Formats: sequence, C-alpha cells, structure tokens
Amino acid sequence: TTNIENWYKYPLQVMYSGGLMQDYGDGERHSSGLTQEHAEWFVKRTGNPYLYSYVKPYWESGKGGYLGYLWYRDDIKPVYRETLPVSKVFEAQGIVMRSGWGDTATVISTRTGPNSNHYHYDQGSFQLMTNGDHLLTDPGIGYLGYYANLDYLIYNIQAIAHNVLLVDHDPESQTPADYDNGIAALRDWPRMIHSFAGKTADASVADLACVYKDKLALYNRTLLYTKTGPLFLFDQVKSSAPEGHVYDWLFHAPQNENNKRSISYSGQHVLIDRPAARLTIDVVEPEIASAVIRARDDKKYPENYIALSSKAKLPDVNFLAVLFPEAKSVAGDMAAEPKVSKLNGQGWIGARVEHKGNMYLGFFRTQSSTSANIEGFTTDASRFTVSLTGDNIPQSLYFEGTSFKFKDLAIQSTEVITCTFNFQKNATVIELKSDKSSSFSFSSEHKPKNIFLNGTSLRGWQYDPATKMVSLKLAEGRCELSIN
Repeated sequence: TTNIENWYKYPLQVMYSGGLMQDYGDGERHSSGLTQEHAEWFVKRTGNPYLYSYVKPYWESGKGGYLGYLWYRDDIKPVYRETLPVSKVFEAQGIVMRSGWGDTATVISTRTGPNSNHYHYDQGSFQLMTNGDHLLTDPGIGYLGYYANLDYLIYNIQAIAHNVLLVDHDPESQTPADYDNGIAALRDWPRMIHSFAGKTADASVADLACVYKDKLALYNRTLLYTKTGPLFLFDQVKSSAPEGHVYDWLFHAPQNENNKRSISYSGQHVLIDRPAARLTIDVVEPEIASAVIRARDDKKYPENYIALSSKAKLPDVNFLAVLFPEAKSVAGDMAAEPKVSKLNGQGWIGARVEHKGNMYLGFFRTQSSTSANIEGFTTDASRFTVSLTGDNIPQSLYFEGTSFKFKDLAIQSTEVITCTFNFQKNATVIELKSDKSSSFSFSSEHKPKNIFLNGTSLRGWQYDPATKMVSLKLAEGRCELSIN
C-alpha cells in the first residue's frame, strides 16, 4: 500500500556500476550496490528485473547466504539500467543529471523537497562526481552520529556542511522543511519550479526561500548542465529586509591523501584537484569580497570547503558560476583549464566558456522586461545554453521560451516549450516538453527525408521552401523528434 517498492530507483540512477555513490547521511559512499537483503527480498517478492540484474550474479557467486538459497529465482529476464534515460527527475528529492552510464561519467545529484527522518538542512545543495571521484560532496553523517548533542545538531547536519548559500555567515542558515505526511498545514518546502532531464542537457530551477528563516523574499537556484561541457549555476537572491545581507556560497570536497587540501582559489577561480578528476569553478558575478578555505579532519570523511563571500549589505544579488568537471587520464594528464569570460546585455547575464576548441555559452534573464537580443541571439527565453564549434557552428542548444534565432537557425512555437537541439552529422535530434499542445516550426536548409516522433515515422508535417521552415503539430507533454 506504499511506494516502497520503488526505493531502488534513486540509487540505481545515482551510483556507479560498482555501487559507489554519494553519502547523504546514513548511507555509505562505497555501498554494496543493489545486492543487499532488502533488494533480494524484493526480487523474490516482486520479480523486479532491474534489481535482478544485480542480485542474480550475487546469488550465483555464492554470496547470498541462506537467504539467497531461500529466495533464489531463475525465471526473471534481467533488465539493465543502461536501457533507461541517463538523467531523471525525482519530485520529492531533486534531479539526477548524468553525462552517461559509464564509470568515467559525471553524476550530479541535487536536493530539493520535503523533509524526512534523518534528513540534513541541505536544501539546494548538489553533489558532483566524475570518473568515480568525489568533486563536490556531502560529508555524510560523521562519526558522532545524530544524537551526540541534544541541544545542537552536529556540523554534518547543518547548512554549513553542504554546498548551499549561507546568509550573514550563519552556519545554521536553514530551518528544516515541512514533512510530506498528508497534513495540509505541513506543505511548506522547497520545490523545483522547473526541471528537464534530457539526452543533450539537463535543467533544474528550485525555489528555496522558505527555509531561510524569513530573511529572503526570493531565492531561486538554477542548474543548467550541457552533457559534454559545463554546469552553469545561477542564483537569484532578494533580501526581505531593505538593509540586505552578506552571502556565502559554499563548495565542499574531500581532502586528498595525507589530509592535503584539494581546493585552491585565486581571483574568482576555484580549482578542486582530485586523484581521478578535477573541477574548475569560475565565478562570473558578483565580485567575491573574501574567500576562506577550511579543512576538517573528520575520522570518516576528511574534507575541505571554500566559502566565497559577497560584499556586505546587499539587498539582492545574482550569482553566476561556471563549473567544469573533467576526468583525468590514467597518466593524470590534463588539458588546459577552461577559459571563462563574462557576457552582459540589457537585462541579461551570461558566460562564455572556451575549451578544447569548443565554445559554450550560457545566458540568464535578470529582468522580466528586457531586450530580446544578446550576443547575436534573439529569443524570448528566460534562460538558454548553446555549444558551438570553433567555427561558430551550433552543436547543441537548450532553451525555454517560444522563439529562438541565431544566424540561419530559427525556432518558433505557439506555446512556451522547453527544448533541446542536438545537431548530429546525419540527423538533428530535438527533445521537447510543453504543458499545452502547440504548433512548432524550425529552420532546415533542405526538406527532411523523414521525421520520426518518439521512434515512429511522423506524417502531416510541412516544409516551406521559400522560408526553409519545417512545421508540425505537437501534443502536450514530452516528445522526441529525429530529423533525417
């Protein structure tokens, strides 16, 4: 009568193949994967094919003990997670963004939603792993446990221990969100007001103001991830008090061997250097008034974190940072770090990222009434990202709005859509999400040979050779178009 049989979906999505995942509290970073006794019981009871793909080889290796003998089944066809989309939205938890299913992939997990037993004060926090290495992390529960002090919650639980915003340097900046327990009065918790999990790009926009002790009138945290490149982090913050606040942005990472710091900072630039991966964080806005790196020699998970502080008495602030995770080779060789520069327009803030001959652009609208033009792009989008080749040719695109134009590329919809374009050699793949049915059109130099909607050949589309526009009708909801 409960949703418990779906418990496996989150660890299935967030872990590496060997079970490695973030420690969010009671868990273990080096978990045993989906072979524990409850997984075995669910396989026996429900025949779950995803769990079976983990449990069956575990049983057959003789590790299941007497329970494996009692619960053994050989009548299930295993289904592997690689058949699932790599990214997934969890309405009560956040979003898991992945660049792929491989063990060198980047895995980003966010925290937004109601409170529950043993949860931490970590709303808006996000964790990042690349190549099986922790780059931005949750410190876990720690060796002191939950109940070491009945009057003060330990460091690991407080906001300061997570990748969040602090207000006025307060380590306890957040209060716990309400519980989702069926009582209508207890429904005040942060929510994702927009999300998208795709093959080309992922997005999450979270409204977090309600847990900040009435100090913030607005706090929206946006994460836009281009699978082949950067993660854009954009915070919009407005104070409830006219005198404003000072704000701290925190980023946590494990220490390296012998408790050596993995974090360094210079001139708006953070480097997290780990054995198997590195992460660069370039703060585009605001000006960072001070940066402090602190180390914590926890017995279980020694970590260090950096606190980037704004100027004091700011009634509102926009924070834009470009995070670029990269896997290291076996030899440890790395290319030059990404080059990040700030882009400004009337009512816009953006960043240009140059790396390995490619260019990535991310733009965020800061005013509702503003120019539709920014750096050669014309759009009504609230936010968008573009990746370009060295020759300034679009490779991929993410936007939210009804219109978009860049050079010969034009997109138009009668309703607001969330949309990604992936420009491949022989095809263009478009992912769309809309709350309403709409008329949708996009430019094409030549008349397409075929258009597939969710894998099925689409009829009824039209091509106008004069305008070089393809037009079609779309139902509400989520769909994928492949244009050949």
